[in-house]
Amino acid sequence: MIYANFEDIYNNHREIENKYALAMIASIRARQLSMQKGSKLAGESSEKCITRAIEEIENNSITITTEHGADPED
Repeated sequence: MIYANFEDIYNNHREIENKYALAMIASIRARQLSMQKGSKLAGESSEKCITRAIEEIENNSITITTEHGADPED
């Protein structure tokens, strides 16, 4: 089981707009990891993709970019 404190991660990453966005970023990264070749992650065979994704976000191992659409008031 993973014991990640999303509140702490969110507070330490001000570029993430809210906790919902943090959850979406983690799920997107986990999906990317699961789609990589092979079913096991390099060097850590028992680690789950979601665990690895959250750890990468927490440790600033990945770059988070966001795309903003047009202003809804336009």
